Amino acid sequence: MDLQQLREKIEKIDKKLASLFEERMKVIEEVRVYKNSNNIPVYDSDRERDMHKKYEDYITDKNLMSYYIMFLESVLLISKNYMYDKNQDKLS
Repeated sequence: MDLQQLREKIEKIDKKLASLFEERMKVIEEVRVYKNSNNIPVYDSDRERDMHKKYEDYITDKNLMSYYIMFLESVLLISKNYMYDKNQDKLS
C-alpha cells in the first residue's frame, strides 16, 4: 500500500470519528442540561476516575494504552469546556 492509500484510509477513519464526535457532543449537551436542572457540577472526579478504569479495557493493544489515555483526557477536557462555555452563554 502506498502513502496516498494509507492517507485515504486515515481520512475514512477521521470521517467516522467526526460523526462520532458530533454524536457524543449531542449527548454531552443533554448531560449539561440535566446537570444544570439538578444543580450537579460539571466536573466529577469520581466519574472520570471510573471512566479511566473502565475504558482502559476497550484497548486491546496495550502498547497504545498511554496514547489512549491522552486521547480520553482530551475528549473529557473538550466535553467539560463545552459544558462550561454553554453554561456561560446561559448567564449572558
